[in-house]
Amino acid sequence: MLTDLPDFALLQSEFQGDLVLPSDEGYEKSLKRWASTAQKKAGLVAFVKVEEDIIAILRFVRKNSLDLAVKCGGHSVSGASSSEGGVVIDLSRYFKTVTVDEKARVAHVGGGATWRDVDLATFPHGLASVAGTVSHTGVGGLILGGGYGYLAGEHGLVIDNLVGARVISADGEMHNCSEEENQDLFWAIRGGGGNFGIVTSFSLTIHPQIPQVFIADLHFPGEKVEEFSVAVKQWLELSTKKEMLFVFLEDRGTGPVIAAHCFHNGNLERGKEQFKRFYDLGRMVDNTRMVPYLSLNQAIDDVRPFGTGLYWQGGIFPSVHEHPDAGVKLWQSYLEMYNAEDQFKGSSFVILEFHHTDKLMERRPDGMAFIKRDKEVIMLVGLGWGGVLGHGPFEKARSYAKKIAASGAPQLKDGETKTEIGYSNWESERPTGYERSIKLFGDNYPRLQGVKAKYDPSNMFNKWYPVEPKSSDI
Repeated sequence: MLTDLPDFALLQSEFQGDLVLPSDEGYEKSLKRWASTAQKKAGLVAFVKVEEDIIAILRFVRKNSLDLAVKCGGHSVSGASSSEGGVVIDLSRYFKTVTVDEKARVAHVGGGATWRDVDLATFPHGLASVAGTVSHTGVGGLILGGGYGYLAGEHGLVIDNLVGARVISADGEMHNCSEEENQDLFWAIRGGGGNFGIVTSFSLTIHPQIPQVFIADLHFPGEKVEEFSVAVKQWLELSTKKEMLFVFLEDRGTGPVIAAHCFHNGNLERGKEQFKRFYDLGRMVDNTRMVPYLSLNQAIDDVRPFGTGLYWQGGIFPSVHEHPDAGVKLWQSYLEMYNAEDQFKGSSFVILEFHHTDKLMERRPDGMAFIKRDKEVIMLVGLGWGGVLGHGPFEKARSYAKKIAASGAPQLKDGETKTEIGYSNWESERPTGYERSIKLFGDNYPRLQGVKAKYDPSNMFNKWYPVEPKSSDI
């Protein structure tokens, strides 16, 4: 028991937030995560209230060599925000304030806020941040891993709009970082995850935003997969920075369908014109509408409820121009799983995100830790099941997800499938070594090692694509 440690009483006496132990009321609730498979039995959950609380907890963890996790929104399906027997620093209760500097067009966002908190604060000013696409996602995890969103085509990733942050490093020191201050740390946190400290506040550039936007959900039968793939190719050739396209393969209540979730940051007529290729296919379902921007990031909130079992496999979907049959192969592989496994039918899906990439590619790959800046289409294969089944289906889901993700990938000369690590925030696997991190960060990895050695030499923060500390010239 952590309460038996000699300095626990001192921690209690100086802590201003809430310390929740396994014997306390509310403990089970404090462990809840979006994916039940990511939940672990922490020895202590610390709802920090002020930065001094974080410093005190870090001192307690260091002194007693305890396992540590940091939780914001609890969306990590890999379990990176949970600890088995260790300490969880939870920012979500008190570090969620969002203040808007309308004149400077900057939002100062607490590290425990959700994107809903950000939207609610910025929308009344006619401003918006690039954000995630599910409003109950935590700001901290999404930003540190990159941050795709509906507005990425116009304004880049969330990290491209990050202008400053406050970070508490492993030794309990506070660091303000930006392009002018602690530039090495600022470079690292933009895509390097929570490897370097705990971010208590993010400062984000926010942009003028119209109040009403176009969205359409169009469903097509699987028999149209080839025609649909051609429509995607044609749409990509004419799309603008104001559009984004989600493609879903999933059961929407009437069996497996291909669903196009279309977004245009403009009016109804222009939106229909931009997505005309899909309207011309003859859809089974047409849910076209104008919605308040405020509700945009809530449009798919309820697709995946909290507390279900999940396995996620990220990947890269190949170019539809170079591999026109990739979509057909992906559909066939998904359908094979769907027809074989009743337990996954209602909660299995494939998501492809098509963004206009010109804005993303304005940044150099070595300009920040996030390195994937090209025309790649990020892909997510997810299999879900009822939380009551626990971890039982996990390995079967893992096998299917990997097979589906590989199905549309290009084939190499030796017959092997070319697979790549996709968007780092879309991953159920928790890396236990450094091999996957090296693949993820590529040429940026050695520099990240140097930053890690400076701010977290003992590797206290090691839950998300861990970086091996190694001193170097940075």
